Amino acid sequence: MKRILFWKILVAFWLTFLISSQAIWLMFMLMRPSERSDYVRDIAERTIAAATSAIKRGGDQELRIQRDSLPRDRIGRLEVYRDTGKPDPRPALARAIVTGPDGTRYSVSYYQRDPPHYGGVLDIPKEVVFVELIGGLAFSAVLAWYLTKPVNRMRAGFANLAQGFQHPPRSHYR
Repeated sequence: MKRILFWKILVAFWLTFLISSQAIWLMFMLMRPSERSDYVRDIAERTIAAATSAIKRGGDQELRIQRDSLPRDRIGRLEVYRDTGKPDPRPALARAIVTGPDGTRYSVSYYQRDPPHYGGVLDIPKEVVFVELIGGLAFSAVLAWYLTKPVNRMRAGFANLAQGFQHPPRSHYR
């Protein structure tokens, strides 16, 4: 009987913690910009403009310097090839053809990349789920222990009080 209250509180807090953390994750997943948003298209066009400007100024060498200054996720999306005249069948968010100072033509494209897929419920990384489970369990256990400690003391006090008020033997009534 003493432990039932502890387990009820533990489970209640743990489930509350898990549901709250899942709701926060879902909120962030729903609020991230999609690949079709104006914000992402603007980034693609600005990245293409910076790359074509670098190629016009100094060719491959200037492009390398420009690419090194980009954030890591944009470097993977930006692809530059010598233009062969054949159209690229892959859909790009932005594309440009530019001629370098030595007369070489380049095809500069900014591609859409799929966001990382973590799998599982709500596409949550396994590490996050692990931290939620262990952290939530530890936090809930400490909180449940903290809340049940005074109740258990009162229960023990009432048990002692009840034992102290036992009727005395009949011999004392005479």
